[in-house]
Amino acid sequence: MRWLRYLLTACLALTGTFAPSGPASAARCTVDCYRYWADITLEAFSNPTPVFPGGIHYVTVRAHNTGWRTGGDSPPRPWFGPTAGTVFVEFAPDSPQEYPEFYEPVPWPRVYLTALSAGTAPRNATCYGPGIPTGSYGECTVAFRAPFAPGFYTFTLWTASHFDEYDTTNNRISFTFEVRYLA
Repeated sequence: MRWLRYLLTACLALTGTFAPSGPASAARCTVDCYRYWADITLEAFSNPTPVFPGGIHYVTVRAHNTGWRTGGDSPPRPWFGPTAGTVFVEFAPDSPQEYPEFYEPVPWPRVYLTALSAGTAPRNATCYGPGIPTGSYGECTVAFRAPFAPGFYTFTLWTASHFDEYDTTNNRISFTFEVRYLA
């Protein structure tokens, strides 16, 4: 009887070895299974610098689409990826005294001014535009009224997009600018 128990155990083990496997145990992807991504990276600057107290300065943002390829038998690397979907870029000054005046129209974006809450003057501005092809960028410039007190101020921009991206850690950027009386 003991030999029957061993035979039964061996048969069950062999059955598991030769049974067809499901997708969970499929072969490792080696060459042909890649995924292509859009990836938005922000660049921003202010002009002029320094800014006269209460003066106008222009904040420009460029949203670059640097495509990526992942998967296969190579590490992730820049590659021609898909065109990014609609890209939204939010301009948010940190000073409550700073607000948008107007924008310079360029072919890529549409610009909307948004209020912080009902009944207040608009403080933020949002640019949005259609897809950005890999290897190119969309640009938007918005004029802001600078604070009246001299000092250093921070300006933050970020993107909110409704498509999968390779790296979302580069979707936010801040820079500091100076407000002072010119000599």
